[in-house]
Amino acid sequence: MFCKKFYFEEFVPSNEHAAEIIGFKGYKIKRISKETHTYIQCPSPNELPIFRIFGDNKFSVDVARIKIRESAMHFDLMRNKKRKIDLQPGDKLETAYFRKYDIPCIIGRKGKQIKKIMTATNVIVISPDTNKEPIFIVSGKERNVEACVLAMKIIAFSASGINYFSRNELFLIHDFFNNNMTEFNFMSCILNIVNVKSFMQRFSCLNQKRIFQKIPEKSSIYKCWNCKNESNKIARTLCHHIISCDSCIAHLYADIYLKCKMCGKKIENFLIEYYHEYSITSY
Repeated sequence: MFCKKFYFEEFVPSNEHAAEIIGFKGYKIKRISKETHTYIQCPSPNELPIFRIFGDNKFSVDVARIKIRESAMHFDLMRNKKRKIDLQPGDKLETAYFRKYDIPCIIGRKGKQIKKIMTATNVIVISPDTNKEPIFIVSGKERNVEACVLAMKIIAFSASGINYFSRNELFLIHDFFNNNMTEFNFMSCILNIVNVKSFMQRFSCLNQKRIFQKIPEKSSIYKCWNCKNESNKIARTLCHHIISCDSCIAHLYADIYLKCKMCGKKIENFLIEYYHEYSITSY
């Protein structure tokens, strides 16, 4: 037992940092506590991210405090490194939006599922952070990026039944199962990753509902201030201001200090949606 002569409160930037410092089932924080001979009280997810350190002497408490601070700095470093995107000549960058409940299905336990997709399609995928919008950023060769996004849509559809497919993708899958598919290797590579039986059951229901006749949503054309290209999809902040087109947001989002130029708020979350002429632009 510790007599708790010395006490210190160490603040960390967010609950994400706190969860990373605590580790799986408290493994990391228990190791720090054992090494420094201190008692560390951890914050719960609904509390402020404050670690309370108790110890018999000031030196032990200071060492534990430094270790917690170093762990938080390491988490920041790894997260910023993860969000950097290096595009090669001829590469394509695409954003894929999913419901928050479908994200764990796509990533898989300890990231095994998303690693399989990356290996099979030969692309780089940046997964969404816990408190960010559920948007994947995919970069690589154009054909590989399309295969990767389709694989993620198939996994999400197999798990929840939510239809993320475009009309072209629905025709592609429909032709594949009716043996009219010319790009056989392209689809067979994807179906090796997912539960085919579950997918087939749900897809047959879609076919009965005549989902192929669905008319795409009407939208306007938005000219992006950053890339100067025209697009019908835009990235919009929660303050209802447009940041950029859906392609440029990946580069802008890598800046952790990105702010809306209309209201000055820090941009932490955004939505990918169709553009309409009445939308208010941030730039």
